[in-house]
Amino acid sequence: MVWTWVKCLYANRLKEKILAGKDKRTEDETIQLLTIGKYALVAPRSMKKGEVGQAMVDLYWSWVWDEEVAGKRPEIGPHFPMILSEMCVRFGRAHKDGRYGWWAEVSTLEPRDRVVIPLQVPPALELVDGQHLAKTVAIRRRRGRWHFQITDRSPDPVFDGSAGKMAVDVGRHVLAATSDGRLYGLQTGPRFVRLWRRTQDLRSNRYRQGLKEDSPRLARLEERLTGMVRTMPIRLSPKGRP
Repeated sequence: MVWTWVKCLYANRLKEKILAGKDKRTEDETIQLLTIGKYALVAPRSMKKGEVGQAMVDLYWSWVWDEEVAGKRPEIGPHFPMILSEMCVRFGRAHKDGRYGWWAEVSTLEPRDRVVIPLQVPPALELVDGQHLAKTVAIRRRRGRWHFQITDRSPDPVFDGSAGKMAVDVGRHVLAATSDGRLYGLQTGPRFVRLWRRTQDLRSNRYRQGLKEDSPRLARLEERLTGMVRTMPIRLSPKGRP
């Protein structure tokens, strides 16, 4: 993220600053500064157009970190995700049945030291063919928990239209209702409404107290609401009722 900001900074601000001050410097110094900005050089080196010296490197990067010149710098917060390739993380199914059906082996800053982390996955992931999973994974910390985001690259199914068309209505009391009269997720409605009312009462109470930030309890309730809809298994009986 920071490296992308540095490259955009050269194109949007620093290149113009270099060209505007070329009368105060020699042509060679201007070329050095343009080269440093274009390739984001952090150390002296030899280029086809000549040598890039330490003095120009220091000058350029002093502009980068000067907020009066470059503006506000990007900030990396605790919730910023880490994108790790297969060189830094491996994941797969557990060999034994249990609460955690998947695992992830993640590299640390210590050489040859890896941490094996059990993963609790939604039911939908259990149906995914592991051969089509992406080789990279995004890891982020959210509301006190670590989340691993894995991408499924399985080919999309091909529909030829022979099954006809169906309309689906999604709601809160019934997760899904089809145009041919089938209802999915009736058992979820009452549980969802009770949890939703608890969440709304807690949020209203915090507003009355002038508390604008979410409490850990409120964050957990909202996370449960989201997870209930995303992971609730749906079973349909022969009569069309779950």
